[in-house]
Amino acid sequence: MLGCIADDVTGATDLATNLVQGGMRVVQVVGIPDSESLSQLHDVDAVVVALKTRTVSAELTVEQSLVTLPALQSRGVLRFYLNQPSKEAFLHVSMYRSRPNEQAIVHLHSTHSVAVSCLDGIDHTNTLPSITAYYDVMRVGTLPLIPYFAPGGEQLAAAVEQAAKLSKAVLLSNQSPVVSDKHRHF
Repeated sequence: MLGCIADDVTGATDLATNLVQGGMRVVQVVGIPDSESLSQLHDVDAVVVALKTRTVSAELTVEQSLVTLPALQSRGVLRFYLNQPSKEAFLHVSMYRSRPNEQAIVHLHSTHSVAVSCLDGIDHTNTLPSITAYYDVMRVGTLPLIPYFAPGGEQLAAAVEQAAKLSKAVLLSNQSPVVSDKHRHF
């Protein structure tokens, strides 16, 4: 039996769908499964576990994955597939390095933010002017613009890490924002 651990429901569903299309009998579980519920599965070729670890700390991600593995092993799973992090995972790591007390990192794909990041003549130290006290002081602070570097590259990781030392959010030039917070519920 194949055991698969994904970092969210979307990734788990995509993987489960591909396995089914490949002829496997698949069960998808949301959250950390317990050994008892897995023992009731019969005639299954693969179990795909959808954790919600994309938006939690690295420590919690590892912890949940390590709790999930023995549950799958107790069911007789001998082969494992762990979703590989995307080429953008380094953005999260860069933010956590600079902001170790943060609990969540969100990398948004907003077309409006991309448009702002492409404007000529914007202030690269603070791309959005203070709109309200809530935006400026209480939540976001400054929003520096990171120069364009190829996604997934070390130069981009270094630039994000440096800027994140002074700001909880950065805007990637020609791309999108990356935001951190001390709470997982923004």
